[in-house]
Amino acid sequence: MTMKADDRPRWPWRCPDCGAALEEGDGGTFLPCPLPCTGCGRPFTREEGLADLRPAAAKARLQRFADEYAAVRRAEGRDAIAVADLRALPWPGPQTPLAWEWLIRAKSYETFLDHALRPRLAGGAALRALDLGAGVGWLSHRLAWEGCHALALDVCADRHVGLGAARQLVDLQGRVADDGPATGSVTLALADFNHLPLADSSVDLVIFNAALHYSPSLSTSLAEAARVLAPQGLVVVLDSPFYEDAAAGRAMAAERRAGFMKRFGFASDALGSVDYLTRGDLAQEGLAAGLRWRYLIPHHGWRWTLRRAWRRRRLGRESAAFPVALAERL
Repeated sequence: MTMKADDRPRWPWRCPDCGAALEEGDGGTFLPCPLPCTGCGRPFTREEGLADLRPAAAKARLQRFADEYAAVRRAEGRDAIAVADLRALPWPGPQTPLAWEWLIRAKSYETFLDHALRPRLAGGAALRALDLGAGVGWLSHRLAWEGCHALALDVCADRHVGLGAARQLVDLQGRVADDGPATGSVTLALADFNHLPLADSSVDLVIFNAALHYSPSLSTSLAEAARVLAPQGLVVVLDSPFYEDAAAGRAMAAERRAGFMKRFGFASDALGSVDYLTRGDLAQEGLAAGLRWRYLIPHHGWRWTLRRAWRRRRLGRESAAFPVALAERL
């Protein structure tokens, strides 16, 4: 059965600045823009047709990060993806830029889908899912096909590599734009995952989509994820680089910043991101947030294994791994 317009859920919005509950205004394309906050009086605006729920105090810093991120991604050719290929993600088409990278992400998604998402959907109830660092919206698109109501949040509105591109996947009622029996929905909005514009205990899934390593503070990000998580909910980390040896992660981050500075004239570090994860750090900060982690290991095949071994030999240090990390409340 295809979702009707009035089946789209109303999200329990709250002000990212003062935490007061927000009411949706009339109209709007992908999210009716909230009315001015009754707590602090802040009016909310749009960028690229998307409600801007980024915290006012951090907006300039977040916009700088978004601008630099978009510049790097466009230079890598990611803005050349066709709509048909966009709808097929995470499985790349023959013309998809950086297809090898998408093949890695496809394995992560398949692992999450088979071992975490579908078992939770087996009871028949629709899940509310946060897609954090949603980018072009591919994960929210897939979640809607599985029957979830997805909220795609990102700080970048770029029409090629940010949520502006995701608008091509969603119609005016939040339905996925493909023909077919998708029963879920997608809502798009600009927001920072350290200041989530949602009420406490309001979502079933919080998914950091190749995003948690951009956090400037794991403790803050995980505390926010735990705050909005329903009692039986699940926090998921997809496609963030993990290292067993933190020194290898620091070396990777330093090389990355130096490479960006040489090529683009900026280090792309406006957020002060942690840049990589270790299981030890995630366990420690997760415990403080009331979360306990477990891991699923995607099977990438022998080519992936050989490539990691070759990189380790060439670089003289550990190469990143990309497990699927899952956390429930203690």
